[in-house]
Amino acid sequence: MNGPMKYEELRQAHAGDALTTWIAGHRGLFVFCRELERSLKLMDRAVSEGNHLSTARQFQRLASITRACAVAFKVAGNMSREDYESSVVAPMVAADKSFTGLWARDHSSMLQQLRSTFAKLRGFEAERSAIKLVTTVMVKQHERVCERFAKGRPSLNAQARSGMAANDPEGYLLLRDRFGPRHVRTIDR
Repeated sequence: MNGPMKYEELRQAHAGDALTTWIAGHRGLFVFCRELERSLKLMDRAVSEGNHLSTARQFQRLASITRACAVAFKVAGNMSREDYESSVVAPMVAADKSFTGLWARDHSSMLQQLRSTFAKLRGFEAERSAIKLVTTVMVKQHERVCERFAKGRPSLNAQARSGMAANDPEGYLLLRDRFGPRHVRTIDR
């Protein structure tokens, strides 16, 4: 069996609070990533047009969405390690041995937009500092979830170009030491 029927069968076989929590948290994150990219594009346009009011408005929106991302990580990680192993990892592995944890295409386009927008931005030091703070909190929440659960499990089998190898027991260290800091530093440019 394959396609939608296979996944429906997996959902039924592994139905439970932990899996529902994991799915809800991650779906929320993917929506927020799309909204972050949208807001960054709107900010980019405002910066190019010299519209300081619209730029300030997008800073507020970015801060709100980024805080919501941090909350979504908390929601996704709100379970015991045992629940994660039995109710989350089991259906991921059953779906595909090389499961990546990526429900949609990765968020590289959002990160590219982040780099592009903040490279053009001049001024707004206080707002930039506030975004950097909430982004740091969000990244730390991501690290916390990965350190607690992933450590070589399927959800950390990130795409090869990120440098995080599939089933690398220390893969979350790359998130902590390379990817997360790079994400936050981008805001300073």
